[in-house]
Amino acid sequence: MSEVLAPAKWQQSGKVRRVLTSHSIDNLFDYCPRKFELTTVYEMRPARESGYAASVGTALHEGVQAWFIGMNEGLTRQSAIEKGVWQFMLAFPWEREAEQKTHVRSFEASLNAFFEIINHPDWNGWELMQVEGKGWAIEVPFVIDHVSIGPILNPYTGETLMFSTHGKIDFILRNKRTGWVKTRDLKTTIIPDQLIPSEYTFSGQQVGYSHVLHAMLGVTPTSFSVDYIISQFRS
Repeated sequence: MSEVLAPAKWQQSGKVRRVLTSHSIDNLFDYCPRKFELTTVYEMRPARESGYAASVGTALHEGVQAWFIGMNEGLTRQSAIEKGVWQFMLAFPWEREAEQKTHVRSFEASLNAFFEIINHPDWNGWELMQVEGKGWAIEVPFVIDHVSIGPILNPYTGETLMFSTHGKIDFILRNKRTGWVKTRDLKTTIIPDQLIPSEYTFSGQQVGYSHVLHAMLGVTPTSFSVDYIISQFRS
């Protein structure tokens, strides 16, 4: 059983708990609703460290973002590259590299991926936007409260649950010529070529990003543009 509370009653309750979901957590719900319930609603997710692959992806994100910030701050391309490589090296999980069974995401392969990413032609003609109070539009955090489905009262615990989606937008870009604004997401993967279009072309992840972007710009969404730059690791 559940009860949808009026906003006034929700605001008066002292037991409101926000249940945060995300694109990956939504995928978990599609995969196994019971596991979603245990790990997200009842917060019984086992503690674990970020995996090596995720840490390599984070290092690439930080390196590429540092490079692009440098480019937008007016550094020479070489200086921006040095800034990006330095940040990538600081974030790379050196201590776990030797433990890997394969060298697919070795330091050398990952550094090569960094240069392939920054040399991609789709960076040309785009600049970083800035977010008021935050600075460069990199890793822009957001939370969307789903008031259309809640708050919901759990009669067993007495808690009022508010379901919200959270995430971070990798890049918010503006076209230097047209002024068109879009979001960009950087991905690292080992999935085969033939699966990449279905994995990302029809992904719902950046649909939420577009809602955040339009809210920030204060415009009614009639259309939106997003893209992915995908770095594929191969053995």
